[in-house]
Amino acid sequence: MQRTLALARRGLDEGELPIGALVVIDDTVAAEAYWRGDQEGGVLRHPELVALLEADAIVGSRSRLQSCLYTTLEPCLMCMGAAMSLFLGRVVYALDAPLDGASHVGTEWTPGTGSYRVPDVVGGICRDEAEALLHEYLATGPVGPVAAWAARTGALLGRADLDAGGQIP
Repeated sequence: MQRTLALARRGLDEGELPIGALVVIDDTVAAEAYWRGDQEGGVLRHPELVALLEADAIVGSRSRLQSCLYTTLEPCLMCMGAAMSLFLGRVVYALDAPLDGASHVGTEWTPGTGSYRVPDVVGGICRDEAEALLHEYLATGPVGPVAAWAARTGALLGRADLDAGGQIP
C-alpha cells in the first residue's frame, strides 16, 4: 500500500487527484498507475482501470485468483467490474469512496454459476495517509468536476474542512 500512496503523491505533485493503484501478480508488481485525467484528458482513465488493463496484457491466464489490486481509493463500479472481469482474487484499498465506491457489489449481487467471481475486499488500509493526500489536494483549490467530486467525497467522509463546496455536474 505504501507504493500506491507514493503513486498518489506523484499525481498530487503534478497537480492531479491523488489516487494510485497497482496490480500484484505472483508477488510482483505487474502494473501501476496514478490519476492523470487532467493531463491525459479523460475522466475514465482511473488508475485502477489503467493498471488492470496493463496487467491483463501481461498475466494471460496464469495466477489470476492469486493476483491483487491495491488502490488508495475504494474502486468505483467500473473498476470493480474490471477487477472481476480479470478474475482477480483480492482488492485492497485505503480510503472509502462514499459517493461511488463499489466494494459492496458482492453483497448486493451474486454472479451466475460459472460467471465472474467477486474478489475478496479489504478496506481501510493506510486510510489516514490517503485521506491526508485528499485534504492536501483540496487545499490547492482545484476546480472542475473532478475537484467537485473530491470535495463532496471529503465532506461525506465527515471532514467538513475537506468540503470545498463544489457541485458535481
